[in-house]
Order: sequence, then C-alpha cells, then structure tokens
Amino acid sequence: MDITLTAADIYNYFAGNPLEAAGALTGLLCVYLNTRQHIWGWPLGIISVACYVVVFWNVFLFGDFLLHIVYLVLGFYGW
Repeated sequence: MDITLTAADIYNYFAGNPLEAAGALTGLLCVYLNTRQHIWGWPLGIISVACYVVVFWNVFLFGDFLLHIVYLVLGFYGW
C-alpha cells in the first residue's frame, strides 16, 4: 500500500475547494502566531473557523458545523 503524498496531491485536493484551502492556511498561521503569543493569531483563527463553518454547511456536516459555531463564539470571546 503506497501512502506517499506529493505536492501535486495536496494541490489537487485544495484546488477543488479554495475556501477550505484558505481555512487551512489561516489555521496554520493562527497556530504559529499563537505559539509566539502574537495578537493576530486570534483574528486569523476566527477567519479559519469561519471558512470551515461555510465548508461544513455546504457538505451537510451539521455536527461539525455546530461545533465550529462554538469555536467561532469562543474565538471572539478569547480575542
């Protein structure tokens, strides 16, 4: 079983849904900035969660959608 992952595989996965790619990128930046205790980690985290709220709504994953609504509220509270 070959489980290698190439850059082309990652590109092809995210090319189908640019909103999910934006959520992943802002999520990674959020984690990096939060490890550096930088204030811009919070708004990037909120943007990331908002992207995933839309993604989960569009693919009818309502449990994940509601969980990310909670994360969105907590992001604003934390900021």
